[in-house]
Amino acid sequence: MKNHSVQLILSVFLWVLLPESGLGQGFNRILPADFSHKDSLGFSQLSFEQVSLFPLVLQNYRVPTVASEFGFTNFYHSRKEDSFHHKVTDESRWLAFALPFEYKNSARFVLGGGYKKEDFQLKIEEPNEELRLSDFRAASEDFAMAGTARFERVELGVSLRHRQTDVASGAWFSFAVGLKLPWRTSLSYTESQTGFSERLILQTSDQQVALPLDIELHRQQMQLRSNPIAQIDFCATVEMNDLSKGEIPSQRSNYAFVASGYFSKQMIDFGFHLAKNLQLYLRYSALRLRASADVFYDETKFGKITALEFDAEAYHISADYEAWQRHVFGVGGEHHFWKAYVRARVETWPFTETLIDLLGIRLLGQVKAEVPFEKYFIAYEYRTNPKFLAKIELFDIRPDGFAQTWRPEFLVFGITDLKNHVLSVDRILAMQISLGAAYAFSQLELSYRISQLIPIHTQKQTESSELPEPEPSPTPTVKSASTKTSGGTFHLLRLDYKFD
Repeated sequence: MKNHSVQLILSVFLWVLLPESGLGQGFNRILPADFSHKDSLGFSQLSFEQVSLFPLVLQNYRVPTVASEFGFTNFYHSRKEDSFHHKVTDESRWLAFALPFEYKNSARFVLGGGYKKEDFQLKIEEPNEELRLSDFRAASEDFAMAGTARFERVELGVSLRHRQTDVASGAWFSFAVGLKLPWRTSLSYTESQTGFSERLILQTSDQQVALPLDIELHRQQMQLRSNPIAQIDFCATVEMNDLSKGEIPSQRSNYAFVASGYFSKQMIDFGFHLAKNLQLYLRYSALRLRASADVFYDETKFGKITALEFDAEAYHISADYEAWQRHVFGVGGEHHFWKAYVRARVETWPFTETLIDLLGIRLLGQVKAEVPFEKYFIAYEYRTNPKFLAKIELFDIRPDGFAQTWRPEFLVFGITDLKNHVLSVDRILAMQISLGAAYAFSQLELSYRISQLIPIHTQKQTESSELPEPEPSPTPTVKSASTKTSGGTFHLLRLDYKFD
């Protein structure tokens, strides 16, 4: 897969960095502050995540509102006849509503609900590989209902979310309470649960194995928001998530994947109104993941991920300048640093005799990676009807990492069959161009956005790497076969209707 490493790395970055994508919501939408930089195409408006996870946000809607989105992302798709087939795509659609009403001017209630359907597909097939990731498809349907009430200084919210996948179904509750404090300050606490139940398909030369991935997530979030003076906005968010095994029925698979651990998030936002038409935004965010997992076959453990670690930090600065009350110019930059480490072992392999011969009785491995990168952007927004948006982002990515596999010698004294794999890319420069438009028909607003990620330059790894890269295995080629490659494209279509 050496020839495709650049495209796959960019696919991962697009998945993580796009705030509209599934994983992007986890990294970038820890319920960001309302004053953070956003365009006018609806990305700070009503969403399914607000209804299902953060019901207190529904209090921001003063009139009945209905919103719907359809998004499609082609992260990466490359195929060559009789050679390889790689595919990473994500398709999602959702509908959400908020219905506010008041009771005798003493309390304000908002009811919300929504529906979401998502289909994420990952396929990595190489004919030369004895063991390969054949197909991973995370298809799910979600229904959510929420309610929130505001009294003088207290807000209460609750939501119920039901998810159905091909593997299992489950329902999770969210509860939230908010307090209004002096100096235009508010404090909120949200506790919620959600789950992930899918199957990972492993393909060998003569057998296919479905490994269930069943994880439950218990989230606790605390947020402090303040606007002490008119020129300064502040928001601090702390979130803790506990990972545990879900409840996939055992009769659906002989295999089991039992994970445990936690990940935490912290984020601090500042907004400075330097002048009537000039704003400055600052943000710091961090994420920390620590987990492990056991793999069972018929209740017998044959493998273990002894360590799964991931750390990420990000610094953001941007500024907006509004000219003539309709033209908005934006500029900004971000610095990110990611660090990952995975260590695993396989005691025995119960799939097939072929794999037992291939892998032996025990196999150990580890992966280490560090990825510092910067993102710079300029943007222009025309705030009339119709609205227009143009944005150019430049990514400077410098990945560094390696993977090792080995087997212990007899009685585990020493190691044998050591294999080293070094990432063949030192640096990637890429650009993302985004264009969007929105038009309001009285109470209905329609918006569309398209983003395209474009590789600019790739710098290969030098020969002085600490771990030499092994010679690639010969790959049969067919001269008449053509390679079709596409990716890095994101589409988003949105509808908003407000019953004024």
